[in-house]
Amino acid sequence: MWDVCIPFKFKITMWRVDNNFLPTFQNLQARRLQVTNLCPFCQSVGETVEHLMRDCVFVKQLMRNLGLPGISPVVDEYVSFIEAYIQEQDALGQVYTSPNVSYESSWQAPCGSVVKFNFGAAFDPNSRSATTGVVGRNSLGLIVAACSFPHRGVADASVAEAYACRQAVLFAKELGFSRVIVEGESLSVIKKLNSDVSDRSIICPIVHDIKFLSKDFSSISFCFARREANNIAHVLAWEFRSHPSPCYWLEDASATVMAASELDRRRLAQPQVI
Repeated sequence: MWDVCIPFKFKITMWRVDNNFLPTFQNLQARRLQVTNLCPFCQSVGETVEHLMRDCVFVKQLMRNLGLPGISPVVDEYVSFIEAYIQEQDALGQVYTSPNVSYESSWQAPCGSVVKFNFGAAFDPNSRSATTGVVGRNSLGLIVAACSFPHRGVADASVAEAYACRQAVLFAKELGFSRVIVEGESLSVIKKLNSDVSDRSIICPIVHDIKFLSKDFSSISFCFARREANNIAHVLAWEFRSHPSPCYWLEDASATVMAASELDRRRLAQPQVI
């Protein structure tokens, strides 16, 4: 199972199912937690792994109706979410395997008066917290501004990346820049921002907020970057992941980020390997 080419979260989930490690109400009761052992979907019997994954009437209906019309409104919401997630995973696979799609392996400077803001996030699944890092640079590769920002109650890494993107747009707006490029390695966030189609994913409200903030710029574009080209934002996010409050810099940054920026500047004149 571990060698199958699927998202790692799927492998972990299946491993938990196989070993009865899912936090079902029955398992929580076995650990002496005060919970009611009743399936939250069908409200008829106790919630066990077998019931949740196989026997529940709601789950049976969901699996039976995925992709087919005429389902109930409640199940339809789950179907739409699952289908949107599958489409997103398919799109990720197409991008990374298509011979016609390529991305720069190192950071590229913007042109003219445009400022490029790279964003990244450091997510901690144990505490459900994240720190976002944003670094803005000009056409010479010089840092014009940077910031890190802590977040609490973050559902997963995709939400953390969406928060980081919103922080980049908000930061650029507060600094008064009118022409910007916002760049990050979260393909799902970038694709949703460049699409007019709404979805029901967990980051949909954040994407909507970013699009609303984008109206204040004379020009703004959202671009996908490989990790190598977006390293500086992650350096900042990870360096300040334990800092309890936001940090801001103007024409400066921490010594680690400045070193990463200088490395990117040296690569600007070098030929790119794609």
